[in-house]
Amino acid sequence: MERAPHVARGGGAAVVLTLLIALVEAVEVAAASWHRAQEFRAQAKAAAEAAVLLRAAAGLTGTRSTGPKAAHRPGPARTR
Repeated sequence: MERAPHVARGGGAAVVLTLLIALVEAVEVAAASWHRAQEFRAQAKAAAEAAVLLRAAAGLTGTRSTGPKAAHRPGPARTR
């Protein structure tokens, strides 16, 4: 019978198993991140399409849009 490879003897198998588990977990995290990025990209595309439709609707109703307006942000509270 042939001798087992060095990795299969002793603690080497545990090291290889640990590395494989870490690799699988890294792939899972990468896949989840990729899917999340795809969802954000879809949301951004939908928002851009909605903006085009809103501009078109504003043009039909005669409403003029001067572009995005800055939101009012009050300054820090003043104390006396």
